Amino acid sequence: MSNSGSGPNLAAGTAWDLSDLYRDPADPALEADLSKALDRAIQFEQDHRPRIKPGVLTPESLLSALKEIESIREQADKAMSFASLLFAADTRNPRHGALLQKTQERLTELRKHLLFFELAIAQFPKALIEELIVDARLAGYRHVIEKIQAFRPYQLPEAEEQLIDEKANTGIRAFSRLFDETVQRIRFPFSEGDNIRELSEQEVLSLLYDPDRERRRGAASALTDGLREHGALLSFIFNVVLADHASDDRLRRRPDPMTARNLENEADPASVDALLCTCDRNIGIVSRFYRLKQQLLRLDRLYDYDRYAPLEPSGGLIGFDRCREQVLDAFLAFSPKVHQIAKVFFEKHWIDAELREGKRGGAFCHGTVPSVHPYVLVNYTGRPRDVMTVAHELGHGIHQLLSAPRGYLSCDAPLTLAETASVFAEMLVFHRLKNEAQTSQARLLLLCEKIEDSSLPFFARAL
Repeated sequence: MSNSGSGPNLAAGTAWDLSDLYRDPADPALEADLSKALDRAIQFEQDHRPRIKPGVLTPESLLSALKEIESIREQADKAMSFASLLFAADTRNPRHGALLQKTQERLTELRKHLLFFELAIAQFPKALIEELIVDARLAGYRHVIEKIQAFRPYQLPEAEEQLIDEKANTGIRAFSRLFDETVQRIRFPFSEGDNIRELSEQEVLSLLYDPDRERRRGAASALTDGLREHGALLSFIFNVVLADHASDDRLRRRPDPMTARNLENEADPASVDALLCTCDRNIGIVSRFYRLKQQLLRLDRLYDYDRYAPLEPSGGLIGFDRCREQVLDAFLAFSPKVHQIAKVFFEKHWIDAELREGKRGGAFCHGTVPSVHPYVLVNYTGRPRDVMTVAHELGHGIHQLLSAPRGYLSCDAPLTLAETASVFAEMLVFHRLKNEAQTSQARLLLLCEKIEDSSLPFFARAL
C-alpha cells in the first residue's frame, strides 16, 4: 500500500474482500458464468421471440420470460460487478482494465439476444399490457413492465439499438474509463515551506477542510495546477460525453436534455423543474450563510478555498475504529435490525476505506446482484464528513440488502428513492454527533458543515 500523505492513513488495511463474487480475475467461475449466461441468452431468444407478440403472449409466457431474463442478467451482471469493483479499487492495474473491457464486450454480445424482449414489451398497446398484468402471478413484475413501457416514445429499431450498445464500448464507456484512469494518475504538487509533496486527488481535496488557511490556499492551488496540466484531455472527455448525450437525444427524439435522466429516476419533469426554480428563487439563503461564515471566520473576504474552512480546529482526526463505533451506535439507537445489518459490512470486509494509489476517488455503494451483497467504497481521511459519508453509503447498502428478495429486476431503486435511505442514515449520525458535542461552538461547526454539503452546488453563484 502506498500513501503519499496529507496525513495518516486512518483506515489502513480496511479493504474489501471480493471473494463472495469471484476469487480473482482468473477464477474459472467467472468465465463459466459469462459463457453460460450467453448460451442461455441465445436460447432465450429462440424460445421467446415467437411468443412476445400481441395475440400470442399470455400471462404464463410473460412470467416465464421475465423469470428467465432475470436469472440470465443476474448471472452475467455478477461478473460485471466484480470487474467494476476490481477496477475501482485499482484503476492502474492493466489486468483490471482488461477484465473490465472484456466483460463489457461479453455483456454487449449477450444483450443482443435479450434486447428484443424489452423493445417488444414497450411497443405493446397499453390496454393489452393492462390486461396481462392484472394477473396475480405478475404482481411482482408490474412495476418492471410499466417502466419498460415508459421508454416507448424514445426507442429505436432493434438493429439500431444493438449498434448503439456495441459502439458504446469504444465510445462513451471508453471515455468514462479514460477519465477515471487519468484522474487517478494525476499528482498534485502541494508546497508547504520548502517541502513539496505529490498528493492524490483525494488527499489534496481533504486539505481543503484544513483549519490552516495557508494549507487550504496551497491545496486549492495544487488542485488547480494539477488539473490544468491535464486540462486539454479532461475538457475533451467532458465535451465527448456531452456530445454523445446530445447525439443520443437527437436520435431518440427526446424533447429535453433532462428527459433521459427523468425517465431513469422515474421523476415527473414538472416536479424537477419546480425544485430547480425553488432553489433559484432562494439562492439568497446561501449568500446569507456564506456572509455569516465570513464573519465567523473573521475574514475580510471569503475565497473559494474557504468554503470548507472549519470554524475552529477540531479535536483531531477520527480513526476508522471510532468511525465504526459512532455509525453503529447511531444506527442501534434507531433500530437494532439496521445496526445488525450495518455491522456485517464491517465484519465481513464489504467496505474499502483506506487511501491507496490508483483507487477511484469519492464514495459509492455498489449493490452487485441480489444473490450476493453490496460493497461500499469510501476514501476515509478522518474528517467528521467522512464519518457521515460512511453512514450514507451504508444506508444504500442496508436498503439494497433489504430489497434483494424482490429479485434482480425489481430490487434496484431509482435515484430519487435510493437517496432517501442513504440521507436518512447520514442524518442519524449527524444528529448523534451533534448531540454528543460538548460545546455550542462544536455544534455550530457541525451545523455549518451540513449546510455547506447541502449548498455546495450554489456556492459560486451565491458569492
